[in-house]
Amino acid sequence: MRDMKYLQHLTKRTWHSYTARALTPEQQDEVATLLLSSEQRLWHLFSVEDQRHSYVVMKRFVDRCPNASVEHIRAALLHDIGKTAVRLSTTMRVIATFIGPRTKKFRVYHDHERIGLELLAAESSPITLSLLRQMYEHENDLAGSHDPVVRALCDADNI
Repeated sequence: MRDMKYLQHLTKRTWHSYTARALTPEQQDEVATLLLSSEQRLWHLFSVEDQRHSYVVMKRFVDRCPNASVEHIRAALLHDIGKTAVRLSTTMRVIATFIGPRTKKFRVYHDHERIGLELLAAESSPITLSLLRQMYEHENDLAGSHDPVVRALCDADNI
């Protein structure tokens, strides 16, 4: 059952990446009002697909957790920021996902969570960083976290 859900998740994610379009100016403004200026500089390094994914995850998260703090909402927007450390096309990301960290670029891609925390260490609030750490720890084990904010963020990222 887990394997089928994971395959469905990857299929949806791939489809959304191939069909992603740039955020509207209004959506860009919404992101700008939420992120700190140092976080915005990093966020703008995202590809169009990653900006769209980030925005969609943020919206899902706010729907699931309407009383979330701005620091928590920032975590939703920045949860994949480590992917900016390697430029892989959607096709190469799919390959990296299936064959694993066999090349230097694929290793960086698979390590994007740790890299993201390093990138954000001097840029984000301790609350944002703590939520991201907890998300990464429980991403594949939602039952492992009893924190409703962590669960909402993980759920928002898993289409």
